[in-house]
Amino acid sequence: MAGVKAEFSKFGGLIAKAQKKLQDANQDLDQLVGTRTRAIERKLRDVSLLEDEQHHDDKLLP
Repeated sequence: MAGVKAEFSKFGGLIAKAQKKLQDANQDLDQLVGTRTRAIERKLRDVSLLEDEQHHDDKLLP
């Protein structure tokens, strides 16, 4: 019976460690997605502004 208790204790510790790693990975992903999404959105706005300026300039040419 002591062997089963010891194994279950080890199992519980390993599960807790794995759960912590998963939580950390999830936090990293959330941060990465947020940061990269904002950076990409900024770049897309810049491209859109450049395209709008080019269309405006094209209209001004005779």
